[in-house]
Amino acid sequence: MASQRIRISIPKTYSEIWHDTISIAVLCVIILYIGLLWNSLPSQVPIHFNAEGNADRWGSRSILLLLPGVCLLLFIGFSIVSRYPHRFNYPIMITAENAQEKYTLTRLLVSWLKVETILVISYMEWSMLQTAVGEYRGISIWLLPVCIAVLLGTIGWYLVQILRNSKKPLS
Repeated sequence: MASQRIRISIPKTYSEIWHDTISIAVLCVIILYIGLLWNSLPSQVPIHFNAEGNADRWGSRSILLLLPGVCLLLFIGFSIVSRYPHRFNYPIMITAENAQEKYTLTRLLVSWLKVETILVISYMEWSMLQTAVGEYRGISIWLLPVCIAVLLGTIGWYLVQILRNSKKPLS
């Protein structure tokens, strides 16, 4: 049971620090970009793109403030969740011998998902801004399949790493 798992303090890895730095930097850049473009934005901006990547719904430019807010909430949420790796659901038995390794791996998984999610949402915001000012037309048709592949690839890779060298699966 998760409540009976070993609780240990694990310092952040360099990867986690870099992921946080990249996430915060990307979020700051997109907010700054919105601020720089704000006065040149039309009153109606693209808020939805169809499967071909073309804008098919338009709305108030104030909606552009929503995605950075979502990114900030996701950053905070992922950061909080990663502080409690002993509460995660593992496909293996967590023991005193493997706790540090497995907890570090799951924290790295959450960290990668955090930076990947913020990069995707920021790209969507950038595409909305570029389309609104007429510099670009829509979102790449490859965005969804690539995002799904990257996210599932990240999860799959870490799942394999967690299962590696595990003597006793959870039954």
